[in-house]
Amino acid sequence: MIPNPNAPDEYKYETDYRKIPRKYLNPKIPQGRGKIKWQPFATLPKQFEILEQIIMNQDKVEKPLLTYDSLDNLDQIFQVKIRNDELCTITY
Repeated sequence: MIPNPNAPDEYKYETDYRKIPRKYLNPKIPQGRGKIKWQPFATLPKQFEILEQIIMNQDKVEKPLLTYDSLDNLDQIFQVKIRNDELCTITY
């Protein structure tokens, strides 16, 4: 069974919806209850703090892992940009 039969080949077998562009996702999937489902469990202050942290961590994206070579390359670029007083943009 192919999870995303209408998507291009690179996204056909992707199971993490965050890695698939929105235009290839099924728009008819219901939103669900979202964060409301956690509310009944937040009865004690300690539980509330823990659940709040869990909810906040759900939206985090892991940082990319960089090799020493790529870090050194970035460092050299930064040094040149700082020395020449130029702007640079970093995206990942």
